[in-house]
Amino acid sequence: PQRRLVIDVLAHAAGQHLTAEDVWTAVRDRYDGFNRSTVYRVLEQLADANVVTMHRLGGSVAQFELAGIAPHHHLVCVRCRRVAELLDGDLRALQRRVLARERFTVGPVSVTIEGICARCQDAAG
Repeated sequence: PQRRLVIDVLAHAAGQHLTAEDVWTAVRDRYDGFNRSTVYRVLEQLADANVVTMHRLGGSVAQFELAGIAPHHHLVCVRCRRVAELLDGDLRALQRRVLARERFTVGPVSVTIEGICARCQDAAG
């Protein structure tokens, strides 16, 4: 039941990346005895089983989302911490160049690019 509940929370996150604390907050009132250590253990098990993907989005706290979503990467604003998704296809040209130059076949990739979003640039004037 704990795994199912964590999966349900992530499924209803509407594309957001949740921390373990976010998951725990969402489930603590719905399941008696669900504590923080259970959340961490379940998230680790689900990540090991490739049901959940863990990301480090420019900070020290891991964030999670369900696996199986279209492959994507992340743009993270260093000012407001907003996260935008970068389509996997945006990196295909780079993967082809690496293959041609290095004869290296690129496996699964998770890229996080930090910078300053348009909103923060506009606010800085």
